[in-house]
Amino acid sequence: MRLYTYLFIHLIFSITINAQKVKKTPLPNWVTPIIYQEEKEPNNEGAYKYLVLDYQDNLVQKEQFIHYAVKILNNEGIQEMSDINAVFDPAYQTIAFHKIQVIRNGEKIDKLQNATINTFQRETNLERSLYDGSLTAVINLSDIRVGDIVEYAYTLKGYNPINKGNYANLVYEEYTIPVNKIYSKILTDKNNPIFYKLLNGANEPKIENTSFGKEYSWENNSNEFVI
Repeated sequence: MRLYTYLFIHLIFSITINAQKVKKTPLPNWVTPIIYQEEKEPNNEGAYKYLVLDYQDNLVQKEQFIHYAVKILNNEGIQEMSDINAVFDPAYQTIAFHKIQVIRNGEKIDKLQNATINTFQRETNLERSLYDGSLTAVINLSDIRVGDIVEYAYTLKGYNPINKGNYANLVYEEYTIPVNKIYSKILTDKNNPIFYKLLNGANEPKIENTSFGKEYSWENNSNEFVI
């Protein structure tokens, strides 16, 4: 009986600790707000279509901002996009959701304010039941309909200490799926520039000195981002 009591208490304690790692906060002030537009004559092939993929890394504050907007095209898309999932490692990361909204006929419906955020242990090998330290934060969206746009944004704070302060990344300008807009930004200390290499005809970044640091950004707008 003592063993079961201990396990139950330990489980409640773990859930409480992990809940402290998941927050709802306003958009960070260093983030560049990215807007998107629907094409007037969309190609409605597939279950859904990404209207924007937006990735912004702040190397000074050790944060990664992620922002998606997805248009639901059919019932399969409803099933796939009715859950918002984000993976983080509570050993060195926290996660903050800034926006979850549904745009329906031009009207914005806030889904974050009253949302329940659940966390689940991430299983990396179903056959062997192996787990790593990561958790998946999940928010279920109710009443999603064909034609809706699901837009959400969150920030992961904290880098893996195993990298010892080093940073490496790949910035994609094209994907194997249709995307209307792709935006990528890397923000670093003005005295600590990044070194990059362009491959396969990739575009040079726009480089600016801002009040938050030195900013490298890439922006592509197209309805035909398919490799």
